[in-house]
Amino acid sequence: KIQVTPRVSQLPVTPPPTPVPTPRPTPRPTPIPTPPPTFRPTPVPTSLPTPIPTPRPTPIPTNPPTPNPSVQPTPIPTVPPTPIPTNTPTPNPTVRPTPIPTSPPFGSSTTICDTAAAEKIFRLDLNYEDDVASQISWKVNQFDIVSETFVDFEDSGDSVQRTQRICVPPGTYEVVISDSNVTGMGGGSYAGFLFGNELVFESDPNGENWEEKRHIFCYGECASTSPSLSPSSPLTELPSTLPSVSPSTEPTPLPSVSPSSQPSPSPSVIPSNEPSHRPSLNPSQIPSLDPSVEPTPSPTQIIELPLPGGQQDAEIDDELNVPSCSTASSSCSTGGLVAGRGKLGPEEGPEQNAPNSLDGCTDSDAGNYNISESIEAITVSSNTPGNMREGDSVTVTATVICWYTGANDTADFYYTTIVGQTPVWFFIDSVDCSGVGSVGKKQQLSVTYSLPKGRRHAVRVNFSYRVGDRDVSSSCVESTGENEFYNDVDDLVFAVEENTEELLI
Repeated sequence: KIQVTPRVSQLPVTPPPTPVPTPRPTPRPTPIPTPPPTFRPTPVPTSLPTPIPTPRPTPIPTNPPTPNPSVQPTPIPTVPPTPIPTNTPTPNPTVRPTPIPTSPPFGSSTTICDTAAAEKIFRLDLNYEDDVASQISWKVNQFDIVSETFVDFEDSGDSVQRTQRICVPPGTYEVVISDSNVTGMGGGSYAGFLFGNELVFESDPNGENWEEKRHIFCYGECASTSPSLSPSSPLTELPSTLPSVSPSTEPTPLPSVSPSSQPSPSPSVIPSNEPSHRPSLNPSQIPSLDPSVEPTPSPTQIIELPLPGGQQDAEIDDELNVPSCSTASSSCSTGGLVAGRGKLGPEEGPEQNAPNSLDGCTDSDAGNYNISESIEAITVSSNTPGNMREGDSVTVTATVICWYTGANDTADFYYTTIVGQTPVWFFIDSVDCSGVGSVGKKQQLSVTYSLPKGRRHAVRVNFSYRVGDRDVSSSCVESTGENEFYNDVDDLVFAVEENTEELLI
């Protein structure tokens, strides 16, 4: 018999049923399939799940943490931002603020001048402490060529600023700075500028207390503030008959009373009514035309005529404080009364009675005696025999010490008949020391002029070093600051005789 073994099925065997049935069926399936398992499972399961699920992962991995913790926070919180954004930053950092607020500008912040009138800006800078501001004032005067005087132009008014800007047309100006308490601006300083930065004057850093300072400057065509070369002659009593055919080359020393119609004969036919005031220089070359009516006494009487006056040495006038010759003479000289300059004089002493000026014009103290500029003597002498009298031609000679070659040393000569503390000086001429050739060389400089009417006269010599802008004549030049002119000014007063002849001077 063949026994057939039943074949065993290769299909999986169904597990046996659970002993306890599930209480209820599975909830709804998930809407999205679960993600695939991680590529590599973690070797150790996590300890505890995070209490809050992490947000979405960052697209870029975070940087590594800082090795050191941050420093301490700032002690003062930052200021809040400005409500309005700032403009473009400045190219350079701003400077430190001023410790004292600046004064408001004079007028507007920008001074605009009239270019059509060729106006330029003049600036006056004043440097002083606040406690002296109320005592300081200034004004600017303009020279009027018609009246030949300075007239008001601009002033500080009730309020003085430390910087003033003024538009000035071409002309000559005088700046007057005043201190009512005579403290010299409390030791402050000042300076004047033209065209923005061209210094025209400045204060003396070594100056003492002062009440008033005056400075002159000009722009464009400068007017001369010095007197004219000679005084204007007054009007003649009668007009001239006919104009001259050709102009004269030089002015006459004395104007004529009225022109004669014909030249006078030589010699005069009609004798003069009165004897001459001075003896003839030489005997007449032609004998008398007719014999005298009465015979001369026998023997002839010899008349003693006064001899011409001699030289007179001046003495210091106690009232005028200058050398003076009290009586008329043919010559008047200071001698050694004015030798030296200011604090420089012979025998290591100052000039006697310095400054020897009628109006108080002062001398410079710079330099060394017998090397630097100084006036040693002044002499006035008549160019005709006899004493000096009205209408005569006289020569003024100044004995001076020139510095080095003397190329920049000049003497300005003046005269006046107003002898007192407020003389009016009239310019005669200027003479320089060119060609001296050695230091401390004495030289005599001379000018000639005609004496006008007046019994008391004075001459002035202003001797100074000419450099830069100091190239004009002046009756008084005072050295200030860097403008050292080594100036020496001396006056000489002298008497003259009256001229009984008619003079129109």
